[in-house]
Amino acid sequence: MLSRRSLPLIGFLVVPALCCWMLWCGVSVSLGAEELSVQAEGSGDGGPGECRELARLLEQQKAQLSRELGQIKREVALLREELGKPGLKDVFAGIGYILGLAGVGFYIHCRKTSGSR
Repeated sequence: MLSRRSLPLIGFLVVPALCCWMLWCGVSVSLGAEELSVQAEGSGDGGPGECRELARLLEQQKAQLSRELGQIKREVALLREELGKPGLKDVFAGIGYILGLAGVGFYIHCRKTSGSR
């Protein structure tokens, strides 16, 4: 049975194997707006030029993901800041709580004063 600890290890083994298989079989990889067509084994030289092109495209994708992740982090921080401030609902809940405590206090006060007569 697979444990939670072994899942990242399997991911580290499966992803490179899948990438090698895609390169070997000539699968077309789409990276955003650009597309890199890897040629089949017999029709291309499979040299370092293709590897450099693939590495360049991966770096571009990494930079784009980093920008998007930074933007998402900023949005989450703004949402947390907005949620940290008390809203109109919280203000009315506090006022109701105070009035409720005052009502209980007046009720007890009236019972004491009417009971002593």
